[in-house]
Amino acid sequence: MNFLKQNTACEIIIGPILDCVDGKTLIETLVLADITAAIYKGSTRSAITLTASGGDNNFTHIADGVWKLTLSAGNVDTLGQLKITLRDDDVFLSVAEDFTVLPANAYESLYGTDKLQVDLTQVNGAAQIATLDTIQAIADKPVTPVTDISGLQTIEQAATDKAEIIAAIPAKPSKPDLG
Repeated sequence: MNFLKQNTACEIIIGPILDCVDGKTLIETLVLADITAAIYKGSTRSAITLTASGGDNNFTHIADGVWKLTLSAGNVDTLGQLKITLRDDDVFLSVAEDFTVLPANAYESLYGTDKLQVDLTQVNGAAQIATLDTIQAIADKPVTPVTDISGLQTIEQAATDKAEIIAAIPAKPSKPDLG
């Protein structure tokens, strides 16, 4: 899956585009006006007009049947699934490329230098309403040392318990002598 940054123009790679007759010949020249191109944002389909003049929807061959399409910020304004489809049934096999549009912060945390912003809103299903001031007030409270350790096990007692447990494990039976 390829990721795109929401509301940001970008160039995507499409292909290889293959001949519809033999299914293997790489297509390196196309008549853009003959191509039915569409963009799907979730379940909404919109036609796009491919151009060769630069700018939005610019569609140019790179090499070996692989093409580059320039998308505008408006093409990638909807979060979630995005699909680009191209068809010219008389020339090439249909092509579809899938992408996921991410919020800018999520995209930059993956591919840039930003850190993913996380806000604590629930813990174990319970809403959290603490403010930074509340958290700071809790953090500033002094720690009370534990003085009653009567219920705690000593290291020596834990070692003794471990030895007793190991001693209670039956020995592994030896292999019978088949000799």
